[in-house]
Amino acid sequence: MPLHIAVVGAGLVGLGAAISLGRQGHQVDIYEKSRFAHEVGAAIHVGPMAQRCLASWGLDLEEMKPVESVTLSRISVTDDHSEDMHLVSPAKLGLPERQLMVHRVDLHQLLLKSAQEQPTVAIHLGCAVKSVDPAGRITLADETVISADIVVGADGVHAISVGAVDEVDGPAPAQQTMYRFLLPAETARGHPVARRALDKWVYSDRLIDHADFEGARHVVIYPCRNNTLLNGAVMLPIALDPRADELEDAWNNPGTPSDILEVIHDFPEEIKALVSLAEDVKHWRSVNRECPKTFIRGKLVLVGDSAHPMKPTFGAGAGIGIEDAAVLGLLLGRDTGPEDVPRALEDYNRLRYERGVTVKYASEPPEAAEASSAPPADTLRKLADAGVPKDMIGYLLGEDALEQARRVVDGSGG
Repeated sequence: MPLHIAVVGAGLVGLGAAISLGRQGHQVDIYEKSRFAHEVGAAIHVGPMAQRCLASWGLDLEEMKPVESVTLSRISVTDDHSEDMHLVSPAKLGLPERQLMVHRVDLHQLLLKSAQEQPTVAIHLGCAVKSVDPAGRITLADETVISADIVVGADGVHAISVGAVDEVDGPAPAQQTMYRFLLPAETARGHPVARRALDKWVYSDRLIDHADFEGARHVVIYPCRNNTLLNGAVMLPIALDPRADELEDAWNNPGTPSDILEVIHDFPEEIKALVSLAEDVKHWRSVNRECPKTFIRGKLVLVGDSAHPMKPTFGAGAGIGIEDAAVLGLLLGRDTGPEDVPRALEDYNRLRYERGVTVKYASEPPEAAEASSAPPADTLRKLADAGVPKDMIGYLLGEDALEQARRVVDGSGG
């Protein structure tokens, strides 16, 4: 008999978990506090393993309107010195996938469409979850209590669900703020100075970090949506952000191009011209939140940022979360009954815990850390008895999460 599974949150990973579990025939109910009236977000990376997970769900990746990322370049804004850091080619590791850059909204729409097409998946919008019980119950804001065989916590860095698994400090403000913006490539091409930036740096197949290394300010630009849209991210220490104290505890505080220009006033004219045309500017302060000591408790399991909230250093947060969702679906196969749930969740924790916390703590930039915090490597050793891999890119690309889960399912290891 199919399991009844309640998913808290309908972001990328929550929808992914619902698809993965729904394809196994389980009855899945997703509870999402928003109504998807205006989905927003910036561009994200979707690496080879995440692509493989999405494809395993029958999704057409071209619907994400992806752009292949070939090169990461760091360019000094003080002396124009450029350093090309060619990304590890998936082909060199024997992988058929590419490194892709996509707009978050395009990926979310693809996942939402697929979830809605699953006959055993129901999405409940405007249903905020008030509390989560590891015994398999969630309480909605209107006091409705939902019981399930499994509860999947996919409610992000500010998760309610994580507190039901472990006592975790945070989220607490970090020492870094960020602006995000979007810019249609056609708009940039129509501006004489901004057009020089496109001609000079050619963003069509690469991510470029325009960096003030001394001041730790970065303007990162890369394309998405079939090269029709540029995504921009501006990162700076809190001490250099005159509006940091005005920020509310949210990731979608409005900002303006003028706000950004104030903090990059000494950057090249071409970069400032691009920023002056920015649309959909958002401004927020990064937050730190530790990982719990486990991703499971009772009938509750954590996925994505609920389990391992990451900084954007490796652009891996969404991809690792999608891996979580795919692995969970494989371990909770079509023949899984309520009596099998404890073992399946233990297997999930064994397969996903070390990888999740490793990428999370390896992604912590030193300038964003609190002075009172333990070094990320020390925290990683304490939680997972693991060290930061010397080759993080190889670690991100080389782990086959699906194959690991399949070996557990067929009894050949994991």
